[in-house]
Amino acid sequence: MKGENVTTDSLCSERYAPQRDVASTASAQAALGVLYLNSAEAERYLTANADHVLGVVCHGNEVTANATGLPVASVAMPQLDHEPLVEIWKASERVLRGSSGSLVWSRGGDLLFGLYRQPPHEDGLESGTYHAYQAIFSLLAEQQTPHLLRIWNYFSAINADDPDGMERYKHFCVGRYEAFAESARLNTSDIPAASAVGSHGGEFVLYFIAASRRGVAVENDRQVSAYNYPPQYGPRSPLFSRATQLDWLPRRPLFISGTASIIGHASIYYDDAAQQTREALNNIRRLLDLAYPGHALPFALVRTLKIYVRHEKDLPAIRSQIEAVTGKAIPSIYLLADICRSELLLEIEAIAEE
Repeated sequence: MKGENVTTDSLCSERYAPQRDVASTASAQAALGVLYLNSAEAERYLTANADHVLGVVCHGNEVTANATGLPVASVAMPQLDHEPLVEIWKASERVLRGSSGSLVWSRGGDLLFGLYRQPPHEDGLESGTYHAYQAIFSLLAEQQTPHLLRIWNYFSAINADDPDGMERYKHFCVGRYEAFAESARLNTSDIPAASAVGSHGGEFVLYFIAASRRGVAVENDRQVSAYNYPPQYGPRSPLFSRATQLDWLPRRPLFISGTASIIGHASIYYDDAAQQTREALNNIRRLLDLAYPGHALPFALVRTLKIYVRHEKDLPAIRSQIEAVTGKAIPSIYLLADICRSELLLEIEAIAEE
């Protein structure tokens, strides 16, 4: 990475709907959870539990949320299942809500859920990304939740070139890097787990989870850390950790970043969706092994999966490989989306816990 360098410093389930309710902490000490519900279930849940909902994410679908000021992200990514699901983040404590500029947020105890939405930055993604992250960092300081743990970045035409000839994803990485640098966050403990995925139009959407306490970054020794990628991937390397573990919460939940068929820093198995899926799962397995050493069945710890698929025709092969490893019971959302490298056919993210 040119310029400043990244430096090194030192879910028990409360079931609402079978196989869809996944809490990432335990019993009375629970602080954070995520649900995947169909639209009807989501409407009922939001009506009954509005005071404990942190935020809602709709991928290519919509849900009515009656809670005043509730962050609701609308992402232009069609779901590839017959029954689209709504993603609901919840807290065990009663939540407080507010807004600041283009940000809306909910606070439950030590945890903050935030949402940033803007019209598409077709000609200014780099600048738009910089200002988005600056706004996020300002909010984290205001709320005394300075530690960004997990963030999702969605914007259109991720693989297209801007008029200057540089790919939009690379412009995004520059804008993100500059915001981190200006905020003195270029150290490994300040770099969150993340996904940056191409939507099919719609708004520039970032939603995130932050806290008053740090997470623990988990890097995959099968891969070069993303922030150490060589210059061939752009003037600024991507700033994300492979996973972030909340070791201060019960069951030590693990946010696994968008994970693809990459070994070292190189994409492998071009044009083979099944092989790419297997390699992405191998990378996820390694992260699980590192976060939960000695566990005999690491994929039994996975509570949710989100799978981004470039070509709908590849869905059967991708799903078959995933279910062969994880089974069919894990709540999963399959989305039609573009991946940050044009040769990659899919990306998988996950949440795990003991």
